[in-house]
Amino acid sequence: MGTFFRFHFVMCRQVSCFFMLLFGRSLQVGAAESDGREISIESAIGTTLQAYAAGPLNAKKGVLILHDLWGLNATVRGWTERFAAQGYRALAIDLFDGRISKDLGLANEIMNSIDPEWVKADIQAGLDYLQTPGRKLAVVGWGYGGGQSYQAALIAPERISATVVGYGLIETNVEQVRSLKAPVFAIFAEADQKMTLAKVAHYEALMKKSLVRPRTLVFDGDHGFIDPNHTTYDAKLAEEAWQQVDWFLAALMD
Repeated sequence: MGTFFRFHFVMCRQVSCFFMLLFGRSLQVGAAESDGREISIESAIGTTLQAYAAGPLNAKKGVLILHDLWGLNATVRGWTERFAAQGYRALAIDLFDGRISKDLGLANEIMNSIDPEWVKADIQAGLDYLQTPGRKLAVVGWGYGGGQSYQAALIAPERISATVVGYGLIETNVEQVRSLKAPVFAIFAEADQKMTLAKVAHYEALMKKSLVRPRTLVFDGDHGFIDPNHTTYDAKLAEEAWQQVDWFLAALMD
């Protein structure tokens, strides 16, 4: 059974986050193949979705990135290029059909209008795009995308080598957790009013019944602390969270 870890990080003033430097093109691996670009992907149900891809085409590891309620915006493109700079073939898919909003109310309306079955088809299409012989795949999501990254681990357990759930709302049961095949790293925020500490405790209890190596971190922050689009953004906590994600994935993907 997996060992659960809980670290509480003291809230600090927002500072310039060093990982933003990784967004620069100077750190690209194989520049000719790593330039980020917009692409279109067709799903198994015949729909077309937009995506942003970056990183070496021949990379031995791939990561599917799932966005928060704001949509596939510049922040998510930055995350994609961050992974590309580390040698991943990285792909961020647009789950909102091109809709992007900076307004919280409108963003929630868009998010709540999305058909979960279409999201599943989009996720499968993203995994299809990334899948090549010998390549390991990870899924990483934050907020809305965090909940969807957990769903990805459930709908495609044989294809995913690692899952990162960033303060996403996780709804699961014993049957589902027992279907997981790869380690799950769940990051939560202590002040989160959506995925509350009570819900985190319930999730942890269920994960003890799984056959994977789960890891849980609870940061002393609020929902959205890693995303500059949220008013709760905290650069120091974001830096700590990305470091933890990097270490988790390195142990499984490299």
